[in-house]
Amino acid sequence: MYCKSGIVVHTASQSSQDLGTASDPTMLHSNVTPCQEESPRRILGVTRRDHISNSDIKAKLKQDDDIVEKVQTSRLRYFGHVTRMDKCRLPYIALHGGVEGNRAKGRPRKRRLDNVTEDCKRRGWDIVEATRLAADRQYWRSCTRLSQHASALS
Repeated sequence: MYCKSGIVVHTASQSSQDLGTASDPTMLHSNVTPCQEESPRRILGVTRRDHISNSDIKAKLKQDDDIVEKVQTSRLRYFGHVTRMDKCRLPYIALHGGVEGNRAKGRPRKRRLDNVTEDCKRRGWDIVEATRLAADRQYWRSCTRLSQHASALS
């Protein structure tokens, strides 16, 4: 057992008599925080050889959020933050600016604004509408939170 962020988590190395039964996930910690998402298999004490899918592990640990959704929500929150900045600030210039010169051969590298555009399309917005919505901080916050919870429920 170890403590991470003030939450006690049982590890697979403990004996099963300390935990009740190792296969019963209710005996383990049921609220997994985001800092513990890197090791849900370790929390349950299962390995890849057990052939248990990630979705089953997430269900046993009562994890609803998808990591992709969390990343997209985080990108949109940061986009709103930068959009409300003054246009002479470096984060704004880095997000909306371009680089002059020739590029290397091959596929063009994906920019941060390209990712934000894809995230906005997934929520039904274009980038111009997202920029307009992000100007109002409270509304933008509610939009990104609502879309996060709505996709987690579906």
